[in-house]
Amino acid sequence: MRGKSGWSGVISGDVRITSVGRYGGKLGKSLTLKPGQLAVATVKPKIDLHMGHIPGISTRSIIARHGVEVGFAQSQLEKIIRTGESPNEVFIRHSGAIPIRLRAGNRTHRVYYPQLVSALRVDEIKRLRKSGDLVLGNDVKVHSNGLVEIRIHPIVYELPKSKVSSVAKKNWVSGSKRKQFMDHFDKKEKKVRTKFGEVVLTETKYVKLPKDVGLFFMNTTDGKSVHIRSLLIDPGFEGPIVMELFGLTEGKCPDTVLAWLVRPRN
Repeated sequence: MRGKSGWSGVISGDVRITSVGRYGGKLGKSLTLKPGQLAVATVKPKIDLHMGHIPGISTRSIIARHGVEVGFAQSQLEKIIRTGESPNEVFIRHSGAIPIRLRAGNRTHRVYYPQLVSALRVDEIKRLRKSGDLVLGNDVKVHSNGLVEIRIHPIVYELPKSKVSSVAKKNWVSGSKRKQFMDHFDKKEKKVRTKFGEVVLTETKYVKLPKDVGLFFMNTTDGKSVHIRSLLIDPGFEGPIVMELFGLTEGKCPDTVLAWLVRPRN
């Protein structure tokens, strides 16, 4: 994806774990991170960042679907801005229900720069939709400034409690096992309701992006939930987009998620 139409300057390649451990504990080559826990990982490669800008982190989707997200600590941001160097340490928070196995060599995230893209104008979006290069479902409203508002519709992915222990025994993060992981979930047509401090999985209707256009979710909230840090949808993506919504309150129905359709700036 990164070689497409200038995207290599916006989004890094995959970042991998070199060691990992519970926050405050010793680091080793592997860790089973349980719900509610926080981990620290050293990572490579070191990414040459754009000095003066704070990059975003987008957690790899198989990890995000466990309810797990990767991030920098606030204390690291000053050095990132000053030096233009990525930290060799990240923090991993578990807000899901399934223990996740992490080990050295696992791909965890990418860094990206929202400052280096431009949002598509409404006339561009209309032209791409008319040509069929861009497909958005009827759950999407495009505002006059190009902002994309995705209405949450009643689809929920749930893992039966009886399956949690057996699913947790497998190392889903190694390799590409997203489809096999999701096959364990029940897809139900019902209202999406938040769980305080936990992640709920839902999805959009079918989406097709042009090969040179990406979609960036905004890490914003409607007061009920917030999309966790798995915010990049690559150019050329086709299919429903699974969204990971972190509950800020209990038992509420989230309304919408916001995003931009974007291209790299020239």
